[in-house]
Amino acid sequence: MAIIQTPERRSERKVIVLDPLGLGGSRKSPRRWRRFLVGLLLVLLALGLIGGLGYMAWLEMMENQPVITRDTLRFETDEQLSSEWLMAYLKLSQSEPVNLVELEEKLLRHGQIAAVSIKRLPGDREVSVKIRERKPLLRLRENLPGGYSADRMVSADGVVYSGVNYPQAFVAKLPWLVEAVLKPSPGGEFSTIAGMGLVSELVVLARDHFPELYKDWAGISMRDLRDGNLGVAGVCIRVRLRSSVRPPQQGACIRDLIFSANATDFRQELFNIYGQESVRTAVNENLRKATLPLYDWDLAFKNRLDPRNPKREPRLTPVAARQRPPPR
Repeated sequence: MAIIQTPERRSERKVIVLDPLGLGGSRKSPRRWRRFLVGLLLVLLALGLIGGLGYMAWLEMMENQPVITRDTLRFETDEQLSSEWLMAYLKLSQSEPVNLVELEEKLLRHGQIAAVSIKRLPGDREVSVKIRERKPLLRLRENLPGGYSADRMVSADGVVYSGVNYPQAFVAKLPWLVEAVLKPSPGGEFSTIAGMGLVSELVVLARDHFPELYKDWAGISMRDLRDGNLGVAGVCIRVRLRSSVRPPQQGACIRDLIFSANATDFRQELFNIYGQESVRTAVNENLRKATLPLYDWDLAFKNRLDPRNPKREPRLTPVAARQRPPPR
């Protein structure tokens, strides 16, 4: 309610009361209040009637929908999981109806499954279950109780899971991930690894841009990353090479490649090692002239002379003596 004074003589000012809702300021105020309350009640009754009719229609629709059973499910995956394996994993009864919410929850408890999309097909008689699987980037050997061990797959997002239906030839080409700390998931069917972002970035770049040389990668160590020490100087990612496993009489070789965990561009680090012919020639020449021919060496790129110089040079460091061949 607002009060307006008209601009007349000060002695004859008029006060006009604005009451757009008609709720006060007159003798008919109680009657108007009753009309307002009756109108509000009618609106609420209409809304309740509409809601009740909608709920009854929904119940009728749900009752008329076909019952979902295991035979009405249609699975579709983008990788290795088959419909037969999914049926066996879900353990669905032939006679009991399927709860789609519980179905999705159980599928997502398996580490190989990253996402699930469920929808009814036209006609409402079949249900489509689309599954997006994780792709293994590395493999890991997990120690189990009783002195046993099992090989697991590791995805780019750090999920460790039991791989299903992967060809053995494909798995054998994956580098090993070592010195990682596993954290069990709440469901207990898979584990996760913190700090996998940097490792995944490095491995994907090497695999996609230097595939022939990536084949020589045997394993990656997370020793420096498992405590979250990314901001500490000297923290690195170590890559063990397959070519380092050879008889000692063949001379010195590079055992590990050292990548700085604080590097701003892994692509440049990889190019320094694999993309420059002059660098590879210099490294091989240094190995040939090595005063410790029966040692394994680490190869890293560092600023030897001037830390302020952004140019990084190859640096070989002896790390371990190789076992000499037995005397004949």
